[in-house]
Amino acid sequence: FIVLDLLRLNGLAAFLEDRFGGRVCPMMFTPEQTDPFVLCVHHRHSFWWWDPVRPLFSLLLPEGFPAHPHRGFETVTYMLNGAMTHRDSTGVRQRYGKGCVQWMTAGRGMLHEEMWDTDLVSHELYQIWVNLPARNKMVPPKIQLLGEDCDAKPDLKLGAIPEYTEGGCNVKVISGAYAGVRSPVSTH
Repeated sequence: FIVLDLLRLNGLAAFLEDRFGGRVCPMMFTPEQTDPFVLCVHHRHSFWWWDPVRPLFSLLLPEGFPAHPHRGFETVTYMLNGAMTHRDSTGVRQRYGKGCVQWMTAGRGMLHEEMWDTDLVSHELYQIWVNLPARNKMVPPKIQLLGEDCDAKPDLKLGAIPEYTEGGCNVKVISGAYAGVRSPVSTH
């Protein structure tokens, strides 16, 4: 679909993207420009029942991100729409959806997978990888969830995303603090 954008066929690209598949747009920079951020990516995927290519793709490629390792950084996944099921080597299995944030500290290492909830048609998320300081690279793996639309063990759920509103602007405090509103997420 990016080729269609380059040909200035943005409307056609958007229509096809909505109906057949999606888009993954990583934002890559040099380490000097982004430290401590390793990666920032925008995912947008559609699972339309009548997609003529989907049966072939689902035979060849899983609908999500099968088991893969992480170590030495944290991933912050903010679901704008849709839902994912997360499963990992620490024994966690959870589902989180629209408006939820999963904060995963890989630390000394973990194997995990994230699979799309294909019963839902449209999925969109942002994911940021945050490099851990050298002194924290070997901390134990940990999962934390913010938001209402999550199905997980109670000890992983931190409640709703704290918000601050002023002058018609709404700030969601995912980590740290802003204007006296503090996130319950524990960061390194």
